[in-house]
Amino acid sequence: SIQNVLVAAYTIFLHRLTGAGDLIFGIPVSDRPEGFDDVAGYFLNTLPLRVKIAGGETGEMLLQQIRDTMAELLSHADQPLARIVEATNPERFEGRTPLLQTVLDWREGNPQLDDLVADEQPQPEAYPLDVATAPFDLALSLSGQEDGTITGGFIFDYASLDSETVAAWTRSFVMILEGLVQQSDCPIRRLPTVAAQDLDRASLAGPKVDAPPELSLLLLRALAEYDSLPAVESGDVTLTYGDLRARAQDIIPGPGKVSIIDTDDPVERVVQALAAILGQKVLALFDPALPQARRDKMRSTLLAIETEGIDGTVASYVQFTSGTTGEPKAALLSRVGLANLIRTLGNDLSIKPGSRVLQLAAPAFDAWVWEVFITLGAGGTLVLADRSALHAGEPLAVCLRERAVSHVTITPSALAALGQVDLPELTTIVAAGEPLSADLMETWAPGRRMFNAYGPCEATVCASHGVCAAGSDTPDIGTPIVGMTAMVMDRYAMPAIPGAVGELWVGGIGVGLGYVGAPAITAERFIADPGADDGRRLYCTGDMARIRTNVRIQFIGRDDRQVKVRGVRMELDEIEAALQAVAGVRQAAAKTVPDATGRPALAAWVTGPAHDEAASIREALAIHLPETMLPAFLTVLDHMPVTATGKIDRLALSDPRKAAAHPDQAIAAGEPSAGAEPCSELEAVILDVFADILALPARPGRDQNFFVLGGHSLLVVRLAAALSGKLDRKVPLPAVFANPTAAGLAGLFTSGETQNACVIRTLRHGTGPAAFLFHAVDGSGHCYDQLAGNWHGDRHINVVEQGQGFDSLETLAEGYAQAIDTAAGDGDTVLLGGWSLGATIAAAVAEQLRRQGRDVRVVLIDAARPVPHENEHSADETEIAAAAKAAGADGATVDRVRENIRIAANHSFGRIPGPAAVIRASDTPREGAAPDLGWAGVFDSTAVKTMPGSHHTILRSGDLPALSRQIERLWDEQEA
Repeated sequence: SIQNVLVAAYTIFLHRLTGAGDLIFGIPVSDRPEGFDDVAGYFLNTLPLRVKIAGGETGEMLLQQIRDTMAELLSHADQPLARIVEATNPERFEGRTPLLQTVLDWREGNPQLDDLVADEQPQPEAYPLDVATAPFDLALSLSGQEDGTITGGFIFDYASLDSETVAAWTRSFVMILEGLVQQSDCPIRRLPTVAAQDLDRASLAGPKVDAPPELSLLLLRALAEYDSLPAVESGDVTLTYGDLRARAQDIIPGPGKVSIIDTDDPVERVVQALAAILGQKVLALFDPALPQARRDKMRSTLLAIETEGIDGTVASYVQFTSGTTGEPKAALLSRVGLANLIRTLGNDLSIKPGSRVLQLAAPAFDAWVWEVFITLGAGGTLVLADRSALHAGEPLAVCLRERAVSHVTITPSALAALGQVDLPELTTIVAAGEPLSADLMETWAPGRRMFNAYGPCEATVCASHGVCAAGSDTPDIGTPIVGMTAMVMDRYAMPAIPGAVGELWVGGIGVGLGYVGAPAITAERFIADPGADDGRRLYCTGDMARIRTNVRIQFIGRDDRQVKVRGVRMELDEIEAALQAVAGVRQAAAKTVPDATGRPALAAWVTGPAHDEAASIREALAIHLPETMLPAFLTVLDHMPVTATGKIDRLALSDPRKAAAHPDQAIAAGEPSAGAEPCSELEAVILDVFADILALPARPGRDQNFFVLGGHSLLVVRLAAALSGKLDRKVPLPAVFANPTAAGLAGLFTSGETQNACVIRTLRHGTGPAAFLFHAVDGSGHCYDQLAGNWHGDRHINVVEQGQGFDSLETLAEGYAQAIDTAAGDGDTVLLGGWSLGATIAAAVAEQLRRQGRDVRVVLIDAARPVPHENEHSADETEIAAAAKAAGADGATVDRVRENIRIAANHSFGRIPGPAAVIRASDTPREGAAPDLGWAGVFDSTAVKTMPGSHHTILRSGDLPALSRQIERLWDEQEA
């Protein structure tokens, strides 16, 4: 019948529009109940028609299904819709009708099947209906006319749809109807659905220009043009473009196709990266803080470049990203793509001489490539800062203000953490890495240029961007940049119906070369571009998007197992594979849940271990995964919920935010006293703030860890600010990181240690006697992060960081010794170590603890015994301040550096009973220095070992596991 053909066409339309394979829509039927024959009026009932469609069926097969289903449906025409809704009890949503959101209303006339093929494409017109509201989200009403034609159209609500989109849907429905009649043997998935005039709503192209200059030539021109201008600024140290060119050309790498950059010196990292590009090497950025196991996997992956015929004349850099197999993937990007990015974005963002661009991205992210090379290609100044100055919240706000930054690329999470701050010099903001909210746009767009940028790392950082204006609609990701294309495709790789959500494919000059050593995944994600005549490919992003009526792209989210958390893209399969590799774990599941700010947080569930082992599981993960990929919530279950087919039912997994506040359920908190009631009013206040910040349904226990409950670094900023306001005292971030429980924070506050003592922070969980490593001259212990991440064995590593200043090294050592004595526990051996000033502190603390009868073992790393001089310091204070500022330090840190140098230089060591060990850096120049660097005159005996490296590289590069093994041996040799 005509009705069955129309129903089949509408089924295909809804299937291709939504991607759903199980559809329910309404069919109005005329049904006069028995006994109402003499009653005037039109008796109408709407019945729900359920159709399952897979896409592989032909039109003829679907028509047969519709015929049978409609016959069954009409046999129940006397059942009121209200009774069906009551019996099925479907999930209800505010503002929507239950069970049915769309209907197809057909009224018979005289048309025949041949009349369903139009002589020409109809031109729909919009006109208002004399009704208060549309009865359904969408309704298609069609009537057969006496002359054999069919008239009608869509009824819709202007609040949720626009007339241009619905007009395009009308044309799509007619195309589907014609295809169904004319090609009934064609698979449904191959039927065209987009009219020629609507193709611009499925495919967009950026401006077309000539190909950019060769990458090296482009950069060399900029280096020459801006020769005397500042290129890189780090504290008081500035490199001009000429300086940068000279330093880079001096160290252009030799043989080999790949140049791995893993230094944590920010200036040297820029120099080495530029040298690699100029030397036509494939640049590989490594984060020094990554676990050694992950870096080993990355190095192994890069070996394929040497054998696959890839070289730096084609490829520019490798970007590692999370992989579905549990191994990191290496996306390979082209030189022409990077050259296009430099030329295009420098112009779009108005970067020019005088612009000050903050290098904010972490060392191994492709945003680092964006920040560095776009700035250098446009004559701007790249502003480098110490990582501690870039922490979200107040530290970053201070950095932006004090360094007079004009341009910053930032994740919306970090932007939100800035709060309400006045940054008059900040003229350009690029939000990237996460969806941008309308609230953030309204806050930050006025008075400056604000962009919302999008790009998978497989497409050279940026594929599209758009300017955000206050008062505009929900932020979109704009249009493709110069040389790039974007299209929205449905599940069958056909252009999506206008306004429909589909997968975003990007093409053009910036699309990468594939994945290193992974031809199968490359073939799956990189496909031939039929619109390109130069062999270029399209990248299937896996991101879901739609093209709006204004021909701009709206980002929707992911439709697979890949997620973004705090701007970091990761595969949930990799998280689950890492969890299942932990001893004792039988099953694992991972997904994202909203954190207290409404942003996605990573959650994981496991079966197998005891409920109190969740914390140790997370520690085991930290050996293989970077901190950004560790679950914020980790829940141990007795068994996984499963679907009827036996698969893990991820929708039925327990809410980890609720479980975190109830220790009698399967929770992540591994502390034995988790769930205990507060012991004081102060603890109760802290716990209430915990619950508020983390959006917990109940107050957690006094010993439950803020981070295990779902906290992360951005929420710590809010926690510290909230506690400062509640308690009317300054709560420093390091204090929260080091004491992430209410009991710990309350103890810290009541003892006053936040003001005048050290902060002991765990770098690595392990067994046996704990090691305590002392901070460097700036009071921070971050110099040990890389060493701890690569430690050989299962040692528990703590770092001792400075609280407030001390008048002398002796009083500092007394305070530190008291804190360590408490933290170490009764009778345990205490292992001490330190580098540079930290070594001097370690010796002074060892003296205090040995006086108390402690078994203390100490290793001093590349530090000479200080020799006091009357009325003078060991270095000029101006030089000290300059050195600290060169490292990106703020004014307070410079003062601390100066004071620490003073108290160390003025300290006179007496005789310290017991042994010590000294590790010398082989490349540190020390003319005339004794092999033991002067410590033999302090300790009873001094063992001396030499390790490769200089004073500044011994903890940051080279064989760090070997260094840790040497430290362990030297501790063992001091056994009493």
